[in-house]
Amino acid sequence: MASSAREFMGGVISAIQQAGGIVALSPHTRVLPDDRFGVLRGAATFDGGCELHFVLVIDSSGDTVSLRKYRFHLMSRQKEMVFRYDNTRHHRPLGGFPHHKHVGAEETVVESRPPDIRTITEEIRAYIEGRRSED
Repeated sequence: MASSAREFMGGVISAIQQAGGIVALSPHTRVLPDDRFGVLRGAATFDGGCELHFVLVIDSSGDTVSLRKYRFHLMSRQKEMVFRYDNTRHHRPLGGFPHHKHVGAEETVVESRPPDIRTITEEIRAYIEGRRSED
């Protein structure tokens, strides 16, 4: 388990790389000198043209690393939303507030827990495999 913002960011970048099918990955990091707070943002392009855009604001000042703010947004090659996990403080009636997920081009909002990067990469792989089977 990561103990610093820099270590947590490295784990996220590594998990995205291990998802497979990466054509391009452009992470940008900013970490405060004490390594307790950081921001990771970037994009990854996968085979077939889908793109994952992500932003994480990381706090490792306590006993565990937490995400103060996050967004993981997967778009199809046609630039339509596939999904977006985020914790923007809207959609109060949903369980798990402020965590939620937007699904599909219609951006249907559903309840969600804070996502684990491995869950997201599995969902990306499933999406890519589903697209391949449709082609």
